[in-house]
Amino acid sequence: TIRFLENLVEQFDKMNAAVEEQKAVDEAVPQRFTAGKYQVKDMKKIRAKKCTVKSLTVEELRSKLADGSFKIDQPMIVRNVTSLVDWEKLQRSFALSRLMKDEKSLPLLEYWKPDQARARLVGNQIQMSEPSQVSFSRYGSLCHVGKLGGTQTDHCEQTVGAHTMATAEELQMFNMFPEFNNTFYAMDEFRKNFAAAGGSNLQDILGESAKQWLKSNGQWNFRFFTFGPAGSGGQLRMEQGLPFYEFLIHGSRRWLLMTDKEIERVAAKAREALEFQQTSAYMFFEEKLPELQDEFDLKKYQECNQDAGDIMFVPNGWYRVSVATQDAISFYEQLLNEKEIFKLVVNQQTWMPQMRQFDLGFCYPPDEVEGLGGFANEKQRKWLIGALKDVKDAETVQATLTALVQCGGALALRSGFPHLEVDQTTVCSANAWKKCRAMLEKKLKGKSASLSWIPEKAPKSPILKAAKQEL
Repeated sequence: TIRFLENLVEQFDKMNAAVEEQKAVDEAVPQRFTAGKYQVKDMKKIRAKKCTVKSLTVEELRSKLADGSFKIDQPMIVRNVTSLVDWEKLQRSFALSRLMKDEKSLPLLEYWKPDQARARLVGNQIQMSEPSQVSFSRYGSLCHVGKLGGTQTDHCEQTVGAHTMATAEELQMFNMFPEFNNTFYAMDEFRKNFAAAGGSNLQDILGESAKQWLKSNGQWNFRFFTFGPAGSGGQLRMEQGLPFYEFLIHGSRRWLLMTDKEIERVAAKAREALEFQQTSAYMFFEEKLPELQDEFDLKKYQECNQDAGDIMFVPNGWYRVSVATQDAISFYEQLLNEKEIFKLVVNQQTWMPQMRQFDLGFCYPPDEVEGLGGFANEKQRKWLIGALKDVKDAETVQATLTALVQCGGALALRSGFPHLEVDQTTVCSANAWKKCRAMLEKKLKGKSASLSWIPEKAPKSPILKAAKQEL
């Protein structure tokens, strides 16, 4: 009996010790994105030998922001900005273990198998393949467990809208640079207010397509999380022509950046021999970069290693490619405040026929569309005017509503960002707003849907006021 009690006490002590050990693990600040079986071995050999990107300290960054001299006119890396945020909370919140634990409240991830083509040519048409939808736990198994960094992981990088992966409180921690006056915040606020004001009316207006429309237009995606195992990384690309900054929370990455002029120069020589813009980041650094240097005279580029706590700033007009050299997760934000870039972004979203963007055209009678201009050629002008005469009402309604939310987000900046001169520099104007609302009213006449929530006059701020109220 005594021996039995001794064994019982011993087992109880072991159980308590295990509980305390697990508690210590749970309370500890994760120093890496992954741990245990999910940790892919670091790839130190592919780190850049030296950093050629301009480097700033936190103090230098703050000083330049304070006196207004900070310009993102070249790539820059700011080392160890952890003092600007609640660093321990960030590292806890965005470790893979926490994401897997809370995966029921998080979105499913799109996963393409290593040998799965994202698009294929069938006859004369390109057909996009559908990815698998996987949980964070399943993603961890597919891309981390038992993997060697490189060809086993180079397809695994994920980029997810920040609003789907973080709470409003967590996102607030990333608002480190109010000095940038990023217009995307106000444009995002307008979209959310527009969707909220529409409420059930959007269902009445759009029917079954309302849910998908809201997914595409109910907010502005300009903040993202990017994560993946060592060896993962996307293709060489430009960030939609926008400047941005990327803040590394866990891990390390190797970056290479070059201007659009340099890539065009090299591409003209290398296009026949190398599909260097379509290869993964890992293969780019392992095979394509040496070949571009030796055979195609690639010289004008910058590269650097980014470690946890560092921020990389990249100007518009620069291409980037980065590979994780350690399991990594980062937050990045696109920036918009310069007039010329703003004009391009707004027009690309509303009316740019040469890029097959026609939404604003649906707001006008076919014989008035010509006044919007911007046609690639006379043939396209005639085709579009003819096509608009035959378009179905449901298509007109959806395109018109999209033009309203797109132009509304731009027009809502007129009070807070007068330097953008929205009415003069973009296709969106107070008259365009009236045209879109009038077309929507015409197409919905006799139906139960109400438009009282859409202002009759174009907005000047992100706050919507109901129709027939002074704005």
